[in-house]
Amino acid sequence: MKKHEVFLCDEDANIRGPSFSIYKSLVFETELPADTGLYNFTEGSWYRIEGDYITMLTDYLDPLDTDYPLPTFSHKTEGEYNDSVGDGGFGFQSLDRKNISPPGQTQIEPCDLIRINGDLIEFVHVKLSTQSSVLSHLFNQGTNAIDILRSDERAVEKLKDLISLKHGGAIPPEWNDLIDSEKYSVVYAIITHKDPVRRSGNLPLFSRISLYKAMRNLRARGVGRGFTFLTDETDAEGLKAI
Repeated sequence: MKKHEVFLCDEDANIRGPSFSIYKSLVFETELPADTGLYNFTEGSWYRIEGDYITMLTDYLDPLDTDYPLPTFSHKTEGEYNDSVGDGGFGFQSLDRKNISPPGQTQIEPCDLIRINGDLIEFVHVKLSTQSSVLSHLFNQGTNAIDILRSDERAVEKLKDLISLKHGGAIPPEWNDLIDSEKYSVVYAIITHKDPVRRSGNLPLFSRISLYKAMRNLRARGVGRGFTFLTDETDAEGLKAI
């Protein structure tokens, strides 16, 4: 495997983009009998993580796992799911693929779904994956959105404009007041076939570390935070399971 590579090809088998080592593309985690550590293989190297560190991550993250009121996933794409939730009377509005960045800056999506819950605005970030690289982007997206809303009034106005469009062109007073008072909460919703009983143990090690850092960053900003697992009812090919 060290001598072979994987290529990205189009439908006509033409190579598109760089090649990658198959060996360095492998990701694997395991535990060994009579060993409290966790062994992780990534980027062609083995790592051993002390059991005390794994326990610390579990003790911090698992209490933040919440039973969140979102439906199960039985769609072809995340976008289709977000739109169906936003239009389905669940109390959420979809802001998937929207942008609150000021002109000339890298696009930042405020969230996938948003709602008012009590005296907080909840920014829900949805991801159909438990792959480490994908989840790390998701967790960063949550903190980046809060940061730009806290630091740039132009982002705040763009968020208000998006909410206004969902309400016939005029932002409701309760939304306006909560945005102005920066009463925010962030929830990460992860769609998976895995058993939610395992809580943070469903995530690869480096995703747990990324989530831990994101949760600590949000706490330092005075922002509510949590994560949840949504049941994926599709089969492996992305079709609705029978």
